Amino acid sequence: MSLENPAFLGLGSNLGDRLQNVVRALDSIAEIALPMAVSPVYETDPVGFEDQPKFLNAVCAIETTLGSRELLESLASIERSLGRQPAGKWRPREIDLDILATGSASVSEPDLQIPHPRLTERLFVCRPFADIAPNFIVPGQRSTMALLRDSLLGGPTVDEWMPANKLIEALHSTAWGSGPLEPWAGNSLPRSTAAGPAS
Repeated sequence: MSLENPAFLGLGSNLGDRLQNVVRALDSIAEIALPMAVSPVYETDPVGFEDQPKFLNAVCAIETTLGSRELLESLASIERSLGRQPAGKWRPREIDLDILATGSASVSEPDLQIPHPRLTERLFVCRPFADIAPNFIVPGQRSTMALLRDSLLGGPTVDEWMPANKLIEALHSTAWGSGPLEPWAGNSLPRSTAAGPAS
């Protein structure tokens, strides 16, 4: 992926020191990529398997020259370094790092799908994503991230737990910003939409 196509990553933790897990993950991500922006931290109810602690969730944007596969492997290595153990789907975890989107790119492989296949269904992803890139349009969608977030309001509880500036103060890396980023204002719209109504 090129530097013109940032990657958006989702972070989640519901075991141990949740905030410290997110902080350590962001510091590790800053060692393999150029940090751009990070969202506030949200506390969210678990999805799928509800008998577990609440999650802390955030989304960050990075610039990287790593390919999608290399990025996936690097994130898996960070997860292992932070103590994540193999577990079933939707189970508690020290840290969960997901590739949500990589600019306008699409990848469909058995163990790697970009954009993330459930990105647009989850307020705990869309809300922090919209904080840093409200005008971004996920490939295959017609709505901005802000509109996707608004369409999910009223569902599972997603409460702001820590503002982005306080999270950034906790990081060792000083390169993170808080957004919103605006390079995508309209440039990802389908041609028919960007050009206005058909005559």
